[in-house]
Amino acid sequence: MVDVRLDALPQDQPWSRVGWRLVCTVCGVAGAVHIVPNWHDIDGRAVPFSNDWRTPARSGS
Repeated sequence: MVDVRLDALPQDQPWSRVGWRLVCTVCGVAGAVHIVPNWHDIDGRAVPFSNDWRTPARSGS
């Protein structure tokens, strides 16, 4: 698995173009990547070490 910072990707091009340029390090196929959002990209998740950190995530927020 390889972690890539989103700000390291081209910011002036749509994801539909950028995604196909990424090459899987296992199979070597272009566009064969799985993007997993970071915890801070998910709606309803509490920020670590904040007041809401220990409370369950709120749905629909």
